[in-house]
Amino acid sequence: MTKGKVKVDVYGDPLLPVKYNNEIIPDYYMNILGEIFDMSKSPIRKIKYSYPDKKKNPSWYTRCSLRRNGKRSPILVHIVVMDTLKGHTLPRPKGVTKREWMACPTAIKEAVRMSYQVNHINEDKHDWDPDNLEYVTARQNQQKHQELKRYRAR
Repeated sequence: MTKGKVKVDVYGDPLLPVKYNNEIIPDYYMNILGEIFDMSKSPIRKIKYSYPDKKKNPSWYTRCSLRRNGKRSPILVHIVVMDTLKGHTLPRPKGVTKREWMACPTAIKEAVRMSYQVNHINEDKHDWDPDNLEYVTARQNQQKHQELKRYRAR
């Protein structure tokens, strides 16, 4: 659906173009709940997510399959949610002032984005709620994981 020029879901919430690792994927939009819609055909179709069996493969993340460059490819839902809904929360690098970061070209910010990982705050890899996700460095992600392992071992 469209409301003026803005695409909206059935609740009237705006739909944002899906972004995955700095690439906008045409024909796909996401609402504020992290649901992805295929707008290429009518009727609009909500994309289904695959939830791997936690007992068999506890390290697997929730995925979906989207068309990119004419081929279907698996996409990690937590990265799509973070890049689409919370891309503006990308931390600025150390030594860069807020003013410098605001004036920084998008291409530079996209390059910086690739140096960050998306962390699940509650460690549940199937919980892709935007409030449960944050950008961290690889070192921070590993430290958080090790802290949780030590905590659980007690």
